[in-house]
Amino acid sequence: MIKKNSPTLIFILFLFLTSCTTKEVNLRIRNTSPYTYDSVVVNTTGSENTYGTIAPGTASDYKVFDYAYSYAHISLYIDTAHYQLIPIDYVGEQKLKSGNYTYEVSVYDTVNRQLVLMLVED
Repeated sequence: MIKKNSPTLIFILFLFLTSCTTKEVNLRIRNTSPYTYDSVVVNTTGSENTYGTIAPGTASDYKVFDYAYSYAHISLYIDTAHYQLIPIDYVGEQKLKSGNYTYEVSVYDTVNRQLVLMLVED
């Protein structure tokens, strides 16, 4: 029998608690363009989150993802124009370690509606 304050009980509780911790990636979006982004959605294949509207020069709140890569599928609107960044695949990519990250998103080409993304570890 294990006593209430025994070192064995404390050790078992420690093992249980450390094995139950989740590894998650927290991502936010920083709008580095002069345009307002509306209906921003990010899909990392590890989760999908909606960020809503992000004004120029501002960053969203963090959203939790099960896992993410240095880039992701991003969908947003500028006025009524739909912009997307669509990864071809993630072959050879490493998943990000748990922590806080920012995807800095800018407009590369307004004619072809192209976005560019830079990952920043916070």
